[in-house]
Amino acid sequence: MSLPLLFWLQATWSIPTPARQVAQELQVFAGHAQDAWIGYRANRNGHIALYIHHIDTSGYENLGRSGLCLCSPTDTTPTHTWSGTVGERNWLFLAWSTDKNTYIAAMDPGGNTQWWFSIPGKAQRLSLLPWPSGGAILLLQNEKGLSLQAWAATGEKAWEKLLAAPETSPRKPRLLPSGMEGFLVIWEAFSGQNWQLMVQKWQWNGQAESTPTPLSQPAHSVENAEFISDGYGGLIGVYESASLTGNGKDLYLIRYTRNGTKLYEKPLCTEAGHQQNPKLYKRGTELLVVWEDNRRQDWDIFFQRIDLSTGRPLLAPEGVPLFALPGPQQKPHLILDYFQNELVALWIDFRHLQGDIYMQRYNADGKALWDFTGRPVATGTLQQHSLQTAPQDFQYFWVAYLEDIPQEGTYPVVGLITTQGAIRFQRRLQGNSATSLAQVTGLQAHPWKENLLLLWQDNRDTAGQTQIYLQLLRPDLTAAWPLQGKPLSPQSTLSQKEPQVTFRGDTVWVLWKGEESDVECDLFAQALTLQGPKVFQPKPFIVSNADRMQQEARWLPHPQKLYAYWTDNRSMEETGFDLYLRSVTPPAPEVGWRARASLQNTAFITFPPEATRAHHLWQEEINGRYQMLYAYAPLGEIPEPPLWLSPTQKPQRFPDALMAPDGTFYATFCEESPGPYEQTFLLFALSPKGERLWQQRSPFPHKHHLYPHLTLLKNGDILLTILASPAPNRWELLYARYTPKGELREKGTLLTPVPERSRWQLIEIDKVFWLLLDMPTGYTLYQGSELHGLKPVRLPGVPAEAILLPWQGRPWLFWCDKNRQKLTLSPLSPAP
Repeated sequence: MSLPLLFWLQATWSIPTPARQVAQELQVFAGHAQDAWIGYRANRNGHIALYIHHIDTSGYENLGRSGLCLCSPTDTTPTHTWSGTVGERNWLFLAWSTDKNTYIAAMDPGGNTQWWFSIPGKAQRLSLLPWPSGGAILLLQNEKGLSLQAWAATGEKAWEKLLAAPETSPRKPRLLPSGMEGFLVIWEAFSGQNWQLMVQKWQWNGQAESTPTPLSQPAHSVENAEFISDGYGGLIGVYESASLTGNGKDLYLIRYTRNGTKLYEKPLCTEAGHQQNPKLYKRGTELLVVWEDNRRQDWDIFFQRIDLSTGRPLLAPEGVPLFALPGPQQKPHLILDYFQNELVALWIDFRHLQGDIYMQRYNADGKALWDFTGRPVATGTLQQHSLQTAPQDFQYFWVAYLEDIPQEGTYPVVGLITTQGAIRFQRRLQGNSATSLAQVTGLQAHPWKENLLLLWQDNRDTAGQTQIYLQLLRPDLTAAWPLQGKPLSPQSTLSQKEPQVTFRGDTVWVLWKGEESDVECDLFAQALTLQGPKVFQPKPFIVSNADRMQQEARWLPHPQKLYAYWTDNRSMEETGFDLYLRSVTPPAPEVGWRARASLQNTAFITFPPEATRAHHLWQEEINGRYQMLYAYAPLGEIPEPPLWLSPTQKPQRFPDALMAPDGTFYATFCEESPGPYEQTFLLFALSPKGERLWQQRSPFPHKHHLYPHLTLLKNGDILLTILASPAPNRWELLYARYTPKGELREKGTLLTPVPERSRWQLIEIDKVFWLLLDMPTGYTLYQGSELHGLKPVRLPGVPAEAILLPWQGRPWLFWCDKNRQKLTLSPLSPAP
């Protein structure tokens, strides 16, 4: 295994949370499906990286509250700058830069990174534009100057062009669409005396239509220029003019046609004091401009309407004050209501000394329509800043901002607001602020074709609410999904537990319990393809949300259908626990297949190959004692009476079962015998047609047994492992190996002594047995070619939790460290 792989597996699989983070450079993008993408750089636990969130208008966070970290497994240097844009298919295209490299990636709405490439070197500035062919255009500024790159939807670089050399000192480059013909590149260049605007038009195929042309050559210096498309292939811009004499800043308006002709460049506002931070919007044949103005010795919000064709003001020449109360008002944004020819303005307001966010609705002439003080969006003792907005449609808009929490950090907040002023929701994307790192638990690993699917649960999103995350490793051990893991289906108010996995072709199905409290939990399902997209969007499939508890859920695959079955206590007051099932694909109503006056629990159901009937095994209370019952019948159609496997009137518990490839069903459980608090075990084999083939009792002299477990070996033998007590307060881990005909091939002791609370896992790979023992004092690992002669093997670390798994023809250990903060996948090698 190479060093970079070890580095990825052991150094970058820590699962961080946004506790005490410092967020910055916030951006919000409205999606094409009633959704929004939110991105920001954040310092979480001492490292600045790019984080992405995806949220819909119901408030559902598709990537979890902590977001998705975009970071390289080998580049841990800070992220310095980033840019994003939403393209076709609602994909989010991203570009970001670290000290070492510049990265570009495409992400689908499910948070799946479709492709990801690195460009050597640090970037000073990045700008992205959707490409009509489905990809994105990247404008990159680095030490080599300005360059353009076209990236196809498949992740291929279509072309690359150099625009300007670094000696021209370009700054603030950006891209602007120019209709179907192409796009415009705009930047600022220093003329020797001041900064002026430059523009160049490009075709989508990478051919330049013009040379770099001065867009504006004023005597003053250009600052803070804003541009939008004029709808005809040209552009409209507004900028601040910094006077060389220091008499303040004014605003100028400029329009540039698709043919490279400047239609006008004229003053927008030259009143006394400063006019700054303009925002420009287009509505029909008019332009709407809003800016900060301190002509009255205090920062106020001013507004102007402009005739698009001539640049002529349609309101008072000096502009109209939208908001001019005491205290600075800054960073204005407009949301246009096209139906009523009105608008909503939002701004940062300092009337209470710290920054708050307010909004007001206006008619086309700038007259306020709500209370003259405006309506609060975010007020209180916390500081809000970095306001961003994005219209969702004609009735809703997204608002995002950063909020400072003393002694904790800076967090992003996102909200959805109607143009009538109703706040649908606001949510701080802060996740778990109680711990510095997430606590990992519930490890699982499943080979999937040539890949490996990893599952675990952690509490990165909400304190006390564990969520399920997944990762897919390719055969070369590179991650196919995000490095921090892909959230299954975030449920911020439920703890996700007990995931069950089954595979159907190129799709993995996960069934889990969403726990609200100790007495209320429901069942959910989600399916994901090999490429990462989820089948159920944006929320998971609800398997059962009846009152009380649904638990012990398992999958039941069938060639035409996929079933889920579980234990249910919705009728606790009457009958206690019942057994339910339903078809998930295709969806069908749930059915209580065993609902009686007695209690039912812990079921195993499986279909033999090409059978229309199924093996059913379950616990049922009979005369006050749990007994094991069996039936071979159509699904859920149990004949009366079912088969009583061991009708001894003795308590029976701790069942386990498995089915061999030929359809033979093996079941085991403990039964009280010969006296109270003493248990033997029984092992049964039932044919693919449900006939009893054979049964065996414990071949050991021990009087007390616990937790029998069945393993199907490569040659078809059945291996039973079990805890047994040879004397008071002493326990051993035993094994008994049977042929498919029920003959005892061998028996013996795996380990002695062991604690009563021990749990274990045993796998067989290439005629070598591996045993992982989980004791209260920690994990130990053993291996050997003979079950009675297993030898200890050194573990690669000190696990808090670990599982063995076969993959690629060799054994692996998937484990988390003693602090439950780092995940590791380690290959195992037989001892000499």
